Amino acid sequence: VPDGTMIRHEDAPNLIEIRGASENVLIEKLTLDGGRSDGDPPIRGHTQLCAVFASGAYSYEKGPTGPKVKKLGISRCFIQNCHGRGIALYSVESAEIDDCTIRDTADEAIDFDHFTTKSIATHNHIARSLIGVELNDASDCLVAGNEFLECSTGINLWRWCKLPGLNEGNLIVQNIFERTRGNAIQIATGTKGNTIAQNEISGSGKNGIILSGEAQIVKASKITGSGMRAIVIQEGKHEVSE
Repeated sequence: VPDGTMIRHEDAPNLIEIRGASENVLIEKLTLDGGRSDGDPPIRGHTQLCAVFASGAYSYEKGPTGPKVKKLGISRCFIQNCHGRGIALYSVESAEIDDCTIRDTADEAIDFDHFTTKSIATHNHIARSLIGVELNDASDCLVAGNEFLECSTGINLWRWCKLPGLNEGNLIVQNIFERTRGNAIQIATGTKGNTIAQNEISGSGKNGIILSGEAQIVKASKITGSGMRAIVIQEGKHEVSE
């Protein structure tokens, strides 16, 4: 199978799947192995072949169409070798992902996806994944105190849906990024009012931080050894200080 080929099967399983109006689920101290091995093509399973997948009901046009999954906790788990995401959350509220080790995922290690709000990823150790943490149509989330080692991209914040109020109010603080192959932090068009502060970025293959959207706040970060530039502003007006 050529590199880059998208392969999906309707029955491809997630190891743990949580749907509907589930609340107060705790997943703790588990080892979850997706079975991917050296030499496998990058399938990138998206919503399949994840270690943990949680989703409330939603549509791209209307937003949440039913209760969100709420107060999901994932703590001290070891997740590796997933073709899909390590942890993927869609239309989830108040999830907490803490002190997990996630490595060698062909897709995102942690994904805060459509209409996920008020969720946090803290003190996780993420290595050799396509993207460390992705925020797509997610708002008021916290990504803090994590370590990213040799990921293609460290953190990616971007917009897919057209509804108002998405991709705003996220905090990306006190994370450490080492040797990302691409950009350490990238903030895309259609995002607004997110804060990137007190991060340490070293040896990124491309840029340290790349900014689009409007009114992002970048401050008190240490960026060294970038392959291209420390900070790039592609569009918009932003506050960059310290």
